Amino acid sequence: LFNAELADNKLGIYSVTPLQKNKQPLLMIHGLNSSPLIWYELTMAVLQDEELKQRYQIWHAFYPSGPPPFYNSMRLRKKLDELHHMLKAEGGSGVLDQMLVVGHSMGGIISKTLVQNTGYLLWDISFTERPEQIGYAQKELDKIQDIFIFKARPYIDKVVFMDTPHGGSESSESVLAKVASWFINLPKNFTLILSNFILKLGPDKVTLPMREYLSGGGPHSVQVLSPRHPLLQGLNKLEYQRPVYSIIGSDGALSCKDEKSCSQISDGVVPFFSAHQAKAVQEIIVPSSHNSYQSPHAIAFLLQVLRQPAGEAKICLLYTSPSPRDVEE
Repeated sequence: LFNAELADNKLGIYSVTPLQKNKQPLLMIHGLNSSPLIWYELTMAVLQDEELKQRYQIWHAFYPSGPPPFYNSMRLRKKLDELHHMLKAEGGSGVLDQMLVVGHSMGGIISKTLVQNTGYLLWDISFTERPEQIGYAQKELDKIQDIFIFKARPYIDKVVFMDTPHGGSESSESVLAKVASWFINLPKNFTLILSNFILKLGPDKVTLPMREYLSGGGPHSVQVLSPRHPLLQGLNKLEYQRPVYSIIGSDGALSCKDEKSCSQISDGVVPFFSAHQAKAVQEIIVPSSHNSYQSPHAIAFLLQVLRQPAGEAKICLLYTSPSPRDVEE
């Protein structure tokens, strides 16, 4: 979070086990001010299960969490495309097209971009002219367009969200967050790309809601996780192209029966209605202080999702508290 240049040099997809051409990839994406080390319990749980060990190869994403998630998403998508293409070109089997992704917190936001088609929605939220109208900035456009316009990756089978602030987190606007923001430094490759594009485009071509975020060197990740950030809310309007599951953390009650009681649930960082996904195949609430990746209940749930056949999405036969879908119905 605070040393983006150093972390930026290590951005990539790391294989915990040897790369395999005939095993399903299981990709885990960490969150803000975090690292792949959070996935120790889940990684070991998979490796100690003989069935899952034989079926999956485990990949961990690593990225600097200071830059906004949309920028990191673009770069991780490219890394995944390259890795997937390499394995397929070497004779990889169809199971490489059945990747399962688990994302924690901001990593869940990045995971969403792997299973959504934006069309022009995010672009139109940000700029007053579409890409085909700004050929005068083609060089800069080529470097920035994929941040705002992307398609679901065809090799993703399912996504599981953990403690994910789909609707943002008020914590990002707290005094502590504002103080921490002073120490976040953005990598030059990000600030230069954005500032050069805005300079060539002209600041008047940036929409009013986005001007405060795209001025100067661009926004950092804490700003983007604000509940009022336009792109974060825009992402929420997009349909999922693959089945998704949701794990919500709570430092209190593990069930709720109506809007009032559900609004009292939070993991201390992400409130229930920010993490809640009405279109999830299944959603569970587990004891967590924004660290569901350590929850035995969450890990048991994830292992059951992993055991499902590729291309199949179903509710796991696991005891859970009443789901938000049950509450709504």
